[in-house]
Amino acid sequence: MKKQIYPTCYKYPEIFRCEFGAECNIVGKPGYCTADHIKTMDPNHVRILREDCIAEGYTCTGIEAELLFLNQNFDTDVDGVGKNKGSFLHQMRNETIVPFPGAMQIGPFFHLRASEFGGRCSVAKLISKVRENFKALFLDTDAGIAGNTRHAICNTQPEGEEFIHNRTLEKINCPSQRREGYCEQSMEYTMPIGDREIIFRGHSDGVLRWGEHIAILDFKRILGGAYESPKIRHQLMIYALAREQYENRLRLRAGEPVTRRDPFLLISVKRPFPAALEGKQRRPKFHITKIDRAEADDFLRGLREIVVVSYLEQKELLEEQEYIPGYIEEQRKKKVCRVGEENQCFSYPICEKLLDLLSSGTDLSDLLAPEVRFDKRVEDSEAREIEERIQRKV
Repeated sequence: MKKQIYPTCYKYPEIFRCEFGAECNIVGKPGYCTADHIKTMDPNHVRILREDCIAEGYTCTGIEAELLFLNQNFDTDVDGVGKNKGSFLHQMRNETIVPFPGAMQIGPFFHLRASEFGGRCSVAKLISKVRENFKALFLDTDAGIAGNTRHAICNTQPEGEEFIHNRTLEKINCPSQRREGYCEQSMEYTMPIGDREIIFRGHSDGVLRWGEHIAILDFKRILGGAYESPKIRHQLMIYALAREQYENRLRLRAGEPVTRRDPFLLISVKRPFPAALEGKQRRPKFHITKIDRAEADDFLRGLREIVVVSYLEQKELLEEQEYIPGYIEEQRKKKVCRVGEENQCFSYPICEKLLDLLSSGTDLSDLLAPEVRFDKRVEDSEAREIEERIQRKV
């Protein structure tokens, strides 16, 4: 198949690129599409996204179109360790990347978010897990609104409608299927570390597979560069491990052998680099990382070390909350906490409110989402058995 850059949507040219664009122009709109989906969204949010797309030089593309592009002889560099580096086309070896549908069962509580490893401030990590009604006290930034609206365009669809973009999957020999089967999936992973198990939770934009392996795709607003952010690698790696662990739980319960699903493909979709001139949007940039256990022991060891430090520090702050104001002051002295108007930490206004609440006797534990339970210790024999069996296979 010939690689193509999709034309812009005739109704939302600054926002969306569509694999059906040529058909719309020639024979008319072929069915209920993203343009109709955008019309149901908050007009102010759509305006903010449009302004962000123009200012930052990018456009949105539906996940089916991204899969079509990835499977159309597209080539780019693949990050990895040892033989996992190299050409994307060579690494794929004629395999096709397709959706990997299936909702995961989620437990009653968790400890950490998969996405919280980008900073060094444990208070910010705790704030990322506060109740939704507490977060609602603070207005979203334009960047946050643009990001959420982009995600809604790229990997959600209206209920009950036959969505034309689902049909795009047929072009890669995959049955047409609705996005909710494999997009915006709730993910949970139990990581055994020493004598403790730590539970992660998050939401993956796209859970995919290539052959028997797992691929994770996530849309990011940040600028694409030469290297992948460690934060993103950690987040997507946790999602990949979560799906592998879930599939192996089902196999274990059925009395079947545990299987390895690595090497994993971790695919982030970012703003193009260098940024386009205003009004000259370009398709987003892929960054692809290939990870397997045998060649990435250092990566996994480092991830476990980060997890232990983060978990213990957050747990200590919850148990000794009188130290939180001093901890925040120390972070600001070290410039870990960004307070300038142009580069303010996303948690800064919530952090300020938290300091006021703590001074009046509020317990931070009461502000966290009810499923966040640092006082709960999990004993997950399945997770340990799966990990031990997989390590014997490495």
